[in-house]
Amino acid sequence: MADISTQLSEYCNCTEFDDRDLQELISLVSRATCWAEDPSVLLQRGSSACQTFLQGERREVIDLPDCLDCVFEFEPMYRPFVLESFTFTLVEINGIEETSTPITTYSYSTLDGKFRIDLGLPSCGCACTTCGCKPEKKLLVEYVAGYEEIPDCLLPVFCNLLDVIHAKNKCDCNNCGCDSETEDVRYATGDVVTVQVETDLGKMVADLVTGELGLMSVCRIDSGIWAVIE
Repeated sequence: MADISTQLSEYCNCTEFDDRDLQELISLVSRATCWAEDPSVLLQRGSSACQTFLQGERREVIDLPDCLDCVFEFEPMYRPFVLESFTFTLVEINGIEETSTPITTYSYSTLDGKFRIDLGLPSCGCACTTCGCKPEKKLLVEYVAGYEEIPDCLLPVFCNLLDVIHAKNKCDCNNCGCDSETEDVRYATGDVVTVQVETDLGKMVADLVTGELGLMSVCRIDSGIWAVIE
């Protein structure tokens, strides 16, 4: 996070913010852009409830068919990623037993951005039936993905978000008093764009803050606010 803090400090030179504001910004943007997954999915995968868009370890689990006539194609959900970080594991679940086999035969195509993986599964032209319950097969993909720095084209948006978040966080009973006194926000003459952007971003932040604790929720009844586990 140090690189992003430095990047924003240098670019948003008129924006005041602290570590608390930056942490909240990262969390909200991660929720808005789906880098932070749905709580029920996180619980199923045993993942952290604090995933963000910052570069870190990712995990995807794919249900597999019993047999394949060709190689299996996989397109990573998270981008950008570190190509050298990928590992593939074939997991076979048979009753209460679970067998994991590392997969080493695969290639990556820069033309369509997909991995082609030889899973070693039988051809569907052969007899794939077995007696009793069929083993369940899954592909576990682990890799590093995320942003070490914010893309240059998004820096103005992040600056506006920081303005909104910092204003929200600094106005409490210790700083602004409890007598409803507030400071007037001043804009350049004719600057209707910033006013509209900050109004829209403020509403977005308010909506996202409402659902922030959904990452920790274990509710089973939809209250209209927190996440629900199905």
